[in-house]
Amino acid sequence: PGGDEASYFAAGRRVVECSDVMLAVWDGRPETGRGGTADIVAYAEQRQVPLIVIDPSTRTTRRLSANESR
Repeated sequence: PGGDEASYFAAGRRVVECSDVMLAVWDGRPETGRGGTADIVAYAEQRQVPLIVIDPSTRTTRRLSANESR
């Protein structure tokens, strides 16, 4: 219920909740809608799930912890 964006966000949250570590391919830009990569990365940070972010635009990799800002 709630449309595509709500469904994407719900699915992304579920993936985070079932994960010990997250790997995100994300350019670091904010979302234009609900449920995209930025929302899921923020949710993983909130839940303190370890993150590895690959930025395809700069071809860099970084690790984020719950205490580190994007």
